[in-house]
Amino acid sequence: MHYNPYPHWTYPYSDPRRLFNEQLHPQTVLKPPSPFPSINTQVLNTSAQRFQELLKQADLLAGKIVNSKEFAHELMEAAQLSNTKKVEDLIVSTGITLKIKTYFSPTGIRIELNNDESAGDCCHLLMTLKW
Repeated sequence: MHYNPYPHWTYPYSDPRRLFNEQLHPQTVLKPPSPFPSINTQVLNTSAQRFQELLKQADLLAGKIVNSKEFAHELMEAAQLSNTKKVEDLIVSTGITLKIKTYFSPTGIRIELNNDESAGDCCHLLMTLKW
């Protein structure tokens, strides 16, 4: 029996666990298995490292454009004349060793840097520069 130090009758539902139909002695509750695979950051780390390489290569190109007005003039002139081969040769002359694709218009140039070994692989970086 329950000892009550107070001189009144206890209400039978005074234990809050009984109000919510909880057991007085809770059992271990098992969580259902996660529908997601366990976390493995190896692929993410590899992608981030390869993307850093793209950023370094993009920095080479941007640095050349900023520091050489002659280079910027040649690049813009070749693009305006739709000389894709010369544009790509100029970009490669900055020291870029990755695969590149260029798209240009009267308002600017888009340069896609790609370090994929196979289609659908890791990383792409798209530089869009306006003129």
